[in-house]
This record gives sequence, C-alpha cells and structure tokens, in this order.
Amino acid sequence: DGAILKTTNQGSNWELSSSSNFGLPVKNGFVFNENISGVVSGGTASGMIYISSNGGSNWNSGFSSIIPIGSPGFIWLRGLYLVNENTYYVCGSEYGMIGPSFYVDGIIYKTTNTGANWFESYRGSVDFYDIEFTNGDTGYCTWSSVLKTTNGGNFWSYFGEVNAVTFSITHSFNDTLYMSGDSGLTYR
Repeated sequence: DGAILKTTNQGSNWELSSSSNFGLPVKNGFVFNENISGVVSGGTASGMIYISSNGGSNWNSGFSSIIPIGSPGFIWLRGLYLVNENTYYVCGSEYGMIGPSFYVDGIIYKTTNTGANWFESYRGSVDFYDIEFTNGDTGYCTWSSVLKTTNGGNFWSYFGEVNAVTFSITHSFNDTLYMSGDSGLTYR
C-alpha cells in the first residue's frame, strides 16, 4: 500500500506513520537523523520522493518532478540517500519508447536544495537499485556492478563486479561495503 511503519521502542511495537499511505510501493527509505527521513516510491510517470522533517509525523510529496513533463519514459525509483539536510541522491531506472524501440536507462539524480531542483548526475544503460555515500564526496551505486564517485556525483566510474543483481548496499566501517540481492548471498 505504500505505507510506512514507525517504531519508537526498538521494534517492540510498530505504528503507521501519519500521512504515509502513498498508494504505491515504497521501495527504499533513509533516516538522516531523528527528525529528517526520506522514502522513494516507484512506478509513476515521474517517480515520487517523500521527505519528513518531523520524525515521520508528516510526509511532503513536493519532490516528484524529477523528469520533465512530456519525457518519453517513466521513472521507477529504488534507492535514496540523504547526504545532509539539503543534498539528496536518488537512483532507479527510466523506461520508455523512442520511436519503435524500447529503452531502459539507469539514472542517478541529485538535489542540493532539499528537492526544489534536481539534476541528472549519471545515466547508463542498466537498472540501478541502491545508492550509498560514505561522506559528501564518495558514493556508490549498485546493480550487478558497482559505480563509484569521489567528487559528489559529478563523475561516476566503474568500481567492480559481483556477477549478481544486488538490491541493497550498506556502508559499514572504513572502506567496507556490504551488498545483497537476488542471489541469496551477501557480498563484502
């Protein structure tokens, strides 16, 4: 249903976060601090990003116009990372038709003004599933391979291959990353 559940007692009880029934599947979420959180919901013409600045009591859906109106495709967002209170990244895929040909492009978008404006940080010919940053400059985006940026998303390059589709990437300690996906395996 696109609902977000919230716990304030380490998972003993869960409650529906106020105004969080988005009607579309929520694909990923990120908690920046006790007040600021974000989620992405895929499957609409523009992809949806919801941000809460009051601990999940209310969700602002004013962050939805990532691709221009009239674009030949639709966005399916899957990953979200909040670097700080103003800078966010989302990743996913754009699907569409150009003439008789179907296309899929993996996309990474970035905002530096809390979602008021988004710009394309990367576009490639694969699906992207998750995005993670270790600091404001160094980040990783994953599918069956991993992309890396060391300059805040201005340039992304091939970083490695895991030979399986990975749906989740998590930064742990120092230079260690963990990824998991449809293979049933966890990669480090």
